Amino acid sequence: MILCSIADLYKYCDMDPGLAMAAEFIGCEDLDSYVSGRHFIDDDVYVIIEDQVGKGTKGARLEAHKRYIDIQFCLAGEDTIGIKPVAECGEPTEPYSEEKDIMFFPGEATEWVTVNRGTCVVIFPEDAHAPLAGNGPVRKAVFKVRDRRIV
Repeated sequence: MILCSIADLYKYCDMDPGLAMAAEFIGCEDLDSYVSGRHFIDDDVYVIIEDQVGKGTKGARLEAHKRYIDIQFCLAGEDTIGIKPVAECGEPTEPYSEEKDIMFFPGEATEWVTVNRGTCVVIFPEDAHAPLAGNGPVRKAVFKVRDRRIV
């Protein structure tokens, strides 16, 4: 997991070409004008714009992905995201969904980070995360970058 300012995201672009593509897109596009939903940038990178309401730390579920890296930040409002290494999560509470690239885990996060308009969190497949753990309305951008470390 990487927590950084959106302006510093470019420092991590050498880790994966998709991160570079997402960082460039963030810098060039007016994401505030995008409607809610999925917007494809490339075969390996897309962004989901979503309007949600925080569930609080007790209501947010730990989830993880196998194929995609997430870059999450807020366009409006503030979100709290729980983090816990997948290796420490135990068995998933339901089978992994290949179609949705998601699995859920029991328990709570061991660390909490706050993201807003100026910060972002990069979440790798080895990081379980509990998004929407804040309170109140939030408009988020969630970039999905195919993890090229996976063969």
